[in-house]
Order: sequence, then C-alpha cells, then structure tokens
Amino acid sequence: MNPFGNWSSHDVEAFNARVAAAKNLAVGVDAPTSIASAVLPAPSPAGNRPDRLRQNHAPKMNQTEGRWFSQINCRFPNYPPVRAHAKTFLLANGVRYTPDFSASLWPFLDDRTGKTTDSARETCWEVKGPHAWDDALVKIKFAAHEWPEIHWLFVWEDYGIWTIQTVLP
Repeated sequence: MNPFGNWSSHDVEAFNARVAAAKNLAVGVDAPTSIASAVLPAPSPAGNRPDRLRQNHAPKMNQTEGRWFSQINCRFPNYPPVRAHAKTFLLANGVRYTPDFSASLWPFLDDRTGKTTDSARETCWEVKGPHAWDDALVKIKFAAHEWPEIHWLFVWEDYGIWTIQTVLP
C-alpha cells in the first residue's frame, strides 16, 4: 500500500515545504521562498515492502579472530578450508552457540604427544582475546559435552604467541 497514494497536490507541496524547512533548520539556513526545489521521493512500486532485503554487512571476524584465521591458513595451507561462523549448535533451552571457526575434516592433533594422527575429525575453534566472558567459556564446555565427536579447541593470543587448548567433554 502506498502511503502517499491518496494525497492531493496541495498535500504534497505542504509536505515538501515542511521537509525542506526541517532540513534547512538543521543546517542553519533560512527556509526557501520556493518549494519547487523540494521533491517528494517516488513511492516504492512494491507498496510498503522494502526495496531490498536487509542484510548484515558487519564483518564476520573481529581483529583477534582475523589474526588467528591468517595464522591457521598460513600454517596449514593444504588442509581443508576453515570457515568463520559457519555452524550454530543448539545447546539447551533455546541457547545457541556459534564457534568462531569450524572445519569439516581436520587432522587430529594429539595434545599429549603433539603429533598429528591419521584420523581426521570435525574441528571447531573458539578464539578469545585477553578478556573472555564466562558465558562463552560455559557454552564451549557445554558444546564439547554435547558433541564429543567434534574436536573442540580454545585458542587465545598472549603477547603474540598463540596458545591452543583442547576442551574436554
């Protein structure tokens, strides 16, 4: 439905004059003597529907996550691709958890020996800066308990050195 569809030409001129006066007051200019320069935008042909879909254009990663993503891609260029914020897990009671990074098949690194095994597992990484909120730590711990078949890793940077810790179920 077009909200301007039943306006008369007088209504449009009065509206344009109010808009022009408000714009000029905002920048400290006197109101124009003629309203010919003020133009009412053309109504949307789709009625009251938005002209385009609302999309989130915010970056997917913060700076710490971006540094870890560069680090892991440089260290393991021939491994399967690591995707940022690609999977969301339903924990309990409607609580959702999205790990920072996930890979479908990633060679399993044994923390005790420090060697890569032949078996590949789905792996999820949670990257945190110097201040990790308690709810984020609880969520990754709960996710590791609910999905023990996934290798969960907690990663943080301390003075330029990356530390990786396996989250046990």
